[in-house]
Amino acid sequence: MYDTELYRVVAGLYSAQMLSVVGDKSFGLLSIVPKTKEGSPITDFEAQIVRDIASGNNNEVKEWFSIAEYLKSFTKVNGVSQIPLYYSETHGRKIVDNNQNIFVVLSNPNRIALIGYGVVILVVVLVVLIVIKVATRKNRLRHSGKQTDIMK
Repeated sequence: MYDTELYRVVAGLYSAQMLSVVGDKSFGLLSIVPKTKEGSPITDFEAQIVRDIASGNNNEVKEWFSIAEYLKSFTKVNGVSQIPLYYSETHGRKIVDNNQNIFVVLSNPNRIALIGYGVVILVVVLVVLIVIKVATRKNRLRHSGKQTDIMK
C-alpha cells in the first residue's frame, strides 16, 4: 500500500540530502521521495532553501531559529510560551503505533518479515523431518536387532 498524500516537512539541507540513504539502509522497504508542493520530485535541494528575504539580507533560515520564533508566537504564561492543546491531537495525520503485543507486531508483516517467517518455517520443517528420519532409523535398527536375536 502506497501513500499518495503529500506532507509538508521541513528539514536541514544535510538531512534532506541524506534521504536517499533511507531506501538503501531499509533494503528498499522505505522509499522517501522529497517533492515540491506541486508533487514534482526535488533534485536540487539548495534551490529549496528557505531564505529570510524580509530582513533584506537573504540569509538561510535555520530550523532551530524557525522553531524558536514559532514558539515565541504562542500565548505566554509567566513569560513561558504555552503550546496550544491543538498539538496534543493527531488530526487524522499519520501516527506511530508502538504496540508491543507480539501478535499485533507479527500480524502485519513486511517483505523482510515474510522472508524471515519462511526461513523459520523451513528450518522447523527440516528439523522435524530429521528427527522423524533418525527415529525411523533407530526403530528399524532396533527391530532388525531383535529379529537377528530371535533367529539365533
